Amino acid sequence: MNMNKLQVFNRFSDGEPLPQEESNSEDDVIAVDEEAKILQEERIMEGEVFFDDKFAPRAKLPKPKPKQKNKFRPGEWQTVQISKKERRKRIKKGFQYTTMKKNNAEEVEDLRFLSLKQRWQMYHYWVEEHLRVQKRQLEGPAIIYNRICHDYSQIKNEIDCYATRGADIIGMTTTGAAKYHHILTNIHPKIVVIEEAAEVFESHVITSLPPSVQQLILIGDHKQLRPKPNHYELVKKKYNLDVSLFERLIKNGIPHVILTVQHRMRPDIASLIHPAIYPELQNGPRAIEHGQHKIAGVGHSLFFLHHEFYEDPSESLSHVNIHEAEFMVALCRYLIKQEYEPSQITLLTMYRGQLLQMKKRMKISEFKGVRVAAVDDFQGTLQHCRALLNVSSFFLVATFARIFAHSHAILTALSRRMPTMHKCSNYCPHSKCPRNCYEPCDPCAEPCQWNCDHLKCTKKCGELCNRPRCNMPCLKRLKCGHPCIGLCGDKCPKLCRVCDNDKVTEIFFGKEDEPDARFVQLQDCKHVFEHTGLDKWMDREESEEIQFKKCPRCSTLIRTSLRYYNEVKKVHNHFEEIKKEQLQMSNIGQVLMPKFRELKSKGGQCVEVIVDVKKIESLLSPDTRPRYILPHCLNAIQNQLAILPTIVTMYNELTQVKQKSWQFRDGKINSEAVHQQIQCVQRFLRQDSLTDQQLSDIQCEIRRLNCMIRLLKLHSLIKEKQITITPEEKECSDKYASYVYHSGARHNIPKVSKEFVDRFSKLITFFETKYKLDGVTEEERVEIVKAMGLQKGHWFKCPNGHYYCITECGGAMEEAKCPNCDARIGGANHTLRGDNRLAPEIDGARYAAWSDQANMANYQF
Repeated sequence: MNMNKLQVFNRFSDGEPLPQEESNSEDDVIAVDEEAKILQEERIMEGEVFFDDKFAPRAKLPKPKPKQKNKFRPGEWQTVQISKKERRKRIKKGFQYTTMKKNNAEEVEDLRFLSLKQRWQMYHYWVEEHLRVQKRQLEGPAIIYNRICHDYSQIKNEIDCYATRGADIIGMTTTGAAKYHHILTNIHPKIVVIEEAAEVFESHVITSLPPSVQQLILIGDHKQLRPKPNHYELVKKKYNLDVSLFERLIKNGIPHVILTVQHRMRPDIASLIHPAIYPELQNGPRAIEHGQHKIAGVGHSLFFLHHEFYEDPSESLSHVNIHEAEFMVALCRYLIKQEYEPSQITLLTMYRGQLLQMKKRMKISEFKGVRVAAVDDFQGTLQHCRALLNVSSFFLVATFARIFAHSHAILTALSRRMPTMHKCSNYCPHSKCPRNCYEPCDPCAEPCQWNCDHLKCTKKCGELCNRPRCNMPCLKRLKCGHPCIGLCGDKCPKLCRVCDNDKVTEIFFGKEDEPDARFVQLQDCKHVFEHTGLDKWMDREESEEIQFKKCPRCSTLIRTSLRYYNEVKKVHNHFEEIKKEQLQMSNIGQVLMPKFRELKSKGGQCVEVIVDVKKIESLLSPDTRPRYILPHCLNAIQNQLAILPTIVTMYNELTQVKQKSWQFRDGKINSEAVHQQIQCVQRFLRQDSLTDQQLSDIQCEIRRLNCMIRLLKLHSLIKEKQITITPEEKECSDKYASYVYHSGARHNIPKVSKEFVDRFSKLITFFETKYKLDGVTEEERVEIVKAMGLQKGHWFKCPNGHYYCITECGGAMEEAKCPNCDARIGGANHTLRGDNRLAPEIDGARYAAWSDQANMANYQF
């Protein structure tokens, strides 16, 4: 029997054999990176069930001899050849049937009377019974085998331990480190270095570390490729398993070192990721040198090519665009004709399906030496010409909308060694809009076209439809004369229940073989599905990403089927919201620039020490500002500008303190230590992004440092004026100093809160008032009051005890900041803020100039 063909003996055949697949011989084509892996991924589709031949007999069969075809004679048996594709289809369908129950199987007397479905069910029953018998027979030998394997493993482990114990350096993958954890435990390594740490799961790192490790060195780039979980559910926000330990530690402010000089990309290509993503990136001399070399036959080393060819339907999970594949091959051929060696050229693509399309068009006789690879699999070598290919019809739009979630993959594509890059991408869905793709579009005001005999949408095209999907059957007839299997209002599917019964009843969602099943044909890829199953597929919540739903069979984006217009419109609306947010961020950047210039002029050189002035100016200046500012960069700048005045004030006050240290009961506060801790706050502020917890910690630390500076100032004034405070006052001040000094460092002492600062300010005010430590002599006080020419009750003090006056009627009508500590002063509607107080020690007033007491004094009783 020919094992390559499934032979069916049909006594009632009409003499015509079934069609066979034709095998076209092709010229040899070039090899591509990871081709075996890609082909395997192309074969396997999500949800498919395949025949498992692990229980098939392994006997060697004799090589079949070719047989001559016998002419068909009526009444005789005939051998019908079935194509490989049809055979795979039948086997796949057969393995989707369930197993026959035991009592039903025992009642079967003659297999000839069973239907095809029942025969498959009987086959599954036989296989399970056979396995059950074989398992019982293998129980005893399996126990002996496991014991022998255990003994062998112990001996092998001892040999491995002996071999590695004398080594200075041991190289392993994280999987190997977890597998041979017992060996690492025995040899007691103290230092572990993990390369490409940003692509390693945190769990893999933790489980590979033996207890003896004293130092862990992580090397990688947390802004490029992340770990790849097998299931997207693990990537969602509630799990975040695609965040490596390396990335998490950096984002939480762990001290780290960043290499800022790149030697791979030409400067014009590097500008795509600098300063938006790598603010401190610099071009090395080698990169600058390559940037001066021109590419023969090409006007620019970097350009974006626009075309209007949509992607082609694909049976795989990947994306395919024939036009782009042909263009890239033609571009490669053109570069070779410019006398470049094929080994100097690399073609990169985002999708592996597209990679195979390019490979089919590249004959080895012409393109031998050209490297073709997917971005994720490409590490890169220095080459002269590189072309980057995007396939999905909406890839640029999806990239724009999801750039913050997927910037890692984009960076990987851009940061590989590239003297030259040309980016090819097809047309986005805003083709009819006169605006640029990055600008918000006006919603379409035309009437919605989703109407049928039963339901009608009364909304405009740009609004969400106000009608449900119609599930009534279509009453039209197909060209073959049979009834349509589609639904009312939808385009009629191309398949017929009579003419294409095998295709229509092929099980995918589960109800395809029901006689009253109705079907929907997706207009983007032409695949046909049973409508209830496809409706559930479209209505399910796949992920939190903003993306179009995809065909469950080929992953083509669904964007033109009327039945699912609402799902398409929701994605479009999300795109528009993101565009508006980005435009708003750019406007915020324009507002922040004048504020930054004002702070820079007031703070002088101190500002340049605290923040990265060049980075902020490059992001906010109209001349150098990118079209879009990434949200985390904008938030970081806003946080810096909000905290900058406070840090400048702290520096200024710290320089005015004459007594540089204060020894109290269980610690010592000195100005040098405070200065170093302020610098730690500065390093936190220079980060590209800060979490809410980090911002809260910074605010608590600033409050603590402010209290330490005020304690130093208090101690300095007491020493300067040679004042002797009481033991009770000394004990109270020491308690406050100890709390501030140890706050946050000891588990039993909480961080400095706003309530604590209020109590602390009262203590400072008490000392300043009692011992007149405000720095103003009595003669100076009299001169100041006389010079201002104000009546009593116009002088007040901020929450921290700094004096100010309110002119005119003396009633507070607006708020401002204290020039000494930035605390809020003043009030509104003639009402003083609750945390501000009258300052009777300045002018001897018993009440404020605008108060009930002052008003009552205007009357004589």
